[in-house]
Amino acid sequence: MKKLSNKELTQKYRPVVEASGVLQAKEVTCINHRPHMYMVGSKHIGYASDRHNGILDERTLETIPCAHPKCRTSYSGHTYDTVMLLKLKRNATNKEIQTVLKEAVDLGMEADGIDGFVFIKTEFDVIPEES
Repeated sequence: MKKLSNKELTQKYRPVVEASGVLQAKEVTCINHRPHMYMVGSKHIGYASDRHNGILDERTLETIPCAHPKCRTSYSGHTYDTVMLLKLKRNATNKEIQTVLKEAVDLGMEADGIDGFVFIKTEFDVIPEES
């Protein structure tokens, strides 16, 4: 099965996250790059041009190491976390937020390679549950 792009993942999860009116799904993105973002250089371009009709894909990236100075880590050795950026659209309780997040998780976040959520600070807050 083809892995969805971050844009496709955003489109898949946005309706579920935003249905309740509690959260806004900004985007799915990559953070916490280790050791750093993989860097493509001229050797990658030349290799892809000579061997793969100019198509720069994982075959080339796995063959030629990272172009970052002094980095010799393979493409697969560069890791990151994939997260969904969320914003509160209004004040909400923990229970309301957790209900929305559970729906997103149940839709298949783990299978889609999304590691978690990141909340963007807004003027809205998490408020106490009503008794």
